[in-house]
Amino acid sequence: MNSIYNVTDYNVSTVYNKNDIINFTGTFNGMTIVGGYLYCITDGTTGAFDSTKWIGYISDNGDIKPYFTWTPSYQSTVNNTPKVRLLKFGDSYESRTPDGINNSLLSYELKFDLLEINEMTAILHFLTVRYGVKSFVWFGREPYIKQLRFVARDWNDVENFSNNYSLSVKFDQVVN
Repeated sequence: MNSIYNVTDYNVSTVYNKNDIINFTGTFNGMTIVGGYLYCITDGTTGAFDSTKWIGYISDNGDIKPYFTWTPSYQSTVNNTPKVRLLKFGDSYESRTPDGINNSLLSYELKFDLLEINEMTAILHFLTVRYGVKSFVWFGREPYIKQLRFVARDWNDVENFSNNYSLSVKFDQVVN
């Protein structure tokens, strides 16, 4: 597979900077990760592997799930459109019932502005390796701050000028 991402296994002699990506197999925060990706959160990381300097996975109800950790810009939108079964009768009378068990899932339209190339690359890598089908965990913004599962099915990025990027992405809440 041709990839725009230069991802290698963790190497104790390599100096990593914020948003660098590694391929990782081992124990991460008590979880066993096999061939997963981690994203550096501290500049100048080197030496023996220290899980406090990386992010990428979280425990979610006993499952090990990828964890989206980047913070969106302001002006992000939350859409909540409950699914409802509607039966209309004469005289403008209608019957409304919830459509399904999980009938009120959230959808976020997120924007990330003023991104430098390393951060943009890390976010795009995270989204790309999920193929629009694999779920991940993200904590929404207030008042929706809760550990929930999402998929990102579409996103687009803009190069505003040299080393300044913007990204728009839609997160749809899922239950699996």
